[in-house]
Amino acid sequence: MDTLVERLGLLGPTVLLALDTYEVFRLLDTWLRQVFVPLLPDNVRIVFFSRQRPLDVWFAAPDWGRLVQSVPVQPLSPTEAQVLLNLHGIQEEDAASLIRAAHGHPLALKLAATASRENHTRSWPQETVLQHAVDELSRMFLADVEDSASRHVLEGAVVLRRVTVSLLQALFPELDPQDAYERLRRLPFVDGMHDGLIIHEAVRDPLARSLHASDPSRYLDYRRSAWRQLVSESQSAASDDLWRYTADMLYLIENPVVREAFSPP
Repeated sequence: MDTLVERLGLLGPTVLLALDTYEVFRLLDTWLRQVFVPLLPDNVRIVFFSRQRPLDVWFAAPDWGRLVQSVPVQPLSPTEAQVLLNLHGIQEEDAASLIRAAHGHPLALKLAATASRENHTRSWPQETVLQHAVDELSRMFLADVEDSASRHVLEGAVVLRRVTVSLLQALFPELDPQDAYERLRRLPFVDGMHDGLIIHEAVRDPLARSLHASDPSRYLDYRRSAWRQLVSESQSAASDDLWRYTADMLYLIENPVVREAFSPP
């Protein structure tokens, strides 16, 4: 270890050490945080690229924890998404529907571009092209969710605009709703807001489309349960909260014109 640290110190005035796909290093996280990183000389900067948030203990580390920064990668803008698709051989006239479906998620755009290129030889309808990309993306997102209980909750929660404890209780009466809520909150593509959880639309939409295609009955049951719960809660909601319940119920109406009018992408 001392030899490695000394070597890093001699490489130059500024050395950048990058660990990609950091989630696979989680078993080494404690060693890296408590042993390796504190030994690094002043000229070394270390960057972790991960689909998961860093653990809170990184920011609480003595002496150097205040130097840790977490930078979330935002979705690509429509212009940036168009540039990415152009690099993958997709022309503007074919890109619009792919951009809308991917919500700026780079991996979703690449999968859609690959499926679209294959379509030139198979003459699939555009909807089939998107579904192939959606199914592959859904499998990849679910593979990141390690336990079956969390996957089960996630698959139902994707029908919702906003996830709350009471809605999870309505969708999964057999589960502890607070535990289900905490399971979702810990997922890397779920953001905690002051009024519930928001699943990133680049994850939510592919999973919802995949569930609708593979199990339409269960998909409909989730939406019906959510609708009944929202109607019940809205009857006693404070006037300042009525807009949230209105937006939540409108989201369950699968009309893109209505949905985008009240929840623009």
